Amino acid sequence: MDGVDADFTELIALAVDLEEVATNAGPHIRKAVEATAFDVKKDAVKQVGRRKMLRQAAAAIDYELTGFQGFGATVLDAEIGYDKGKPGGPLGNLIEF
Repeated sequence: MDGVDADFTELIALAVDLEEVATNAGPHIRKAVEATAFDVKKDAVKQVGRRKMLRQAAAAIDYELTGFQGFGATVLDAEIGYDKGKPGGPLGNLIEF
C-alpha cells in the first residue's frame, strides 16, 4: 500500500451535494405526498360511490398528513380513510372488512 494516493475530492463533493438534498427537496416531497394522498382519496371516493349499498360512506373518505422532524430526519406520512366523525364514516368498517 505504500505510494498509493487516493483522491477523494469527488466523493467529498457528492457528500456535500447529498446533504443539500433534504433542504432543497423537502417542500417538493411534501407537495408530492399530499398530491398523491388527494388522488388516492379521490379514487376511493369514486369507487365507494359506485356501490349499490352504503355508497353514502364515500363522503366520509378523507386524508390526513402527519410529519415529524427531528434527530436529523424528517418523516412524512399520509393516512387515507374514513373519518368516523363525518356522516357515513362508521360505515367504512363494513365496506372495508
